[in-house]
Amino acid sequence: MIIDNLMTDDQNKFIYQHIKKLQNMEKTSSDNGWLSDVQTSYNKYNCVLDKSLKTLHNKVTQCVNKFADTFNAKFKMVCKYSWFNCYSNNDYQETHTHPNSHFSAVYFVKSDKKSSPFVLMNMKANAFRFATTEVNSNTFEYANYEPLDNRLLIFESYIRHQVPKNKTNERITMSFNYLQEKK
Repeated sequence: MIIDNLMTDDQNKFIYQHIKKLQNMEKTSSDNGWLSDVQTSYNKYNCVLDKSLKTLHNKVTQCVNKFADTFNAKFKMVCKYSWFNCYSNNDYQETHTHPNSHFSAVYFVKSDKKSSPFVLMNMKANAFRFATTEVNSNTFEYANYEPLDNRLLIFESYIRHQVPKNKTNERITMSFNYLQEKK
């Protein structure tokens, strides 16, 4: 699910400035299992607890629950963890999934035309494929999503995804993991 213009321009600018303030955290490295060197707050700072980002979390949660409704989810989804990612030139994120979550989302805070796309991978991509006449939602191998400022992308957490090497000096995103609310 894609939602453009999730926030107002002023709200998005505030989020950008707030992340820049938080950006003094250490860069990730291979000590946490990642090969990439993207500056992130993952496993260091849970942005769900940040009151300055509450409006963003509320809007993302509304959209995730609307998406979950299309799957006939029995219970509401709640954000258990969120984090920011700050990509510089040549930074990337290797292929991964988000285990122990039902839905994940990425909010594109800041990017430009040369910023790397967000890439979703078809789970069948490694299967013994048959010839097809055209690419559609059942036959794609990779789906590239342009990182437009103020865009939200929601997907099922088990879907493999990645970010190729970034070709700009600044690409900033927020990521979110959602689970069903326990009743």
